[in-house]
Amino acid sequence: MTESDPKAYMLARLAIDRLKAARHPVARTVFELGTFGVVKFDTRDWGDVPERSKLAMLKDLVNWEGVSDRDMAMLLLHELDVGKLTPAERGWLISTAEPDPLGGRPEQDRGGKERDGGRGGR
Repeated sequence: MTESDPKAYMLARLAIDRLKAARHPVARTVFELGTFGVVKFDTRDWGDVPERSKLAMLKDLVNWEGVSDRDMAMLLLHELDVGKLTPAERGWLISTAEPDPLGGRPEQDRGGKERDGGRGGR
């Protein structure tokens, strides 16, 4: 898909805004007792969620159907501090967000692997 459906893009933006406004669960070890630990369950604001967790949540909890890979990557780059991602995650986002000057780049799936549209590489 080279262009996003405007409605799907808007819905993805709304879902991102809702995720950012929500509090997110976290389990914290209060203290360890031998091989067991006492865990406290709490919630945290979006700003306190680690960037790699944010990326995972955004990829999994937002409905990206109808949104082009490039637009998805652009939205993710806007929402994340890419300096705190792994080099592979950062590279995938940046390469997916780059425009193709020839307009013929194979689309990538959400994991960074090229898709051939079900044509089996032919």
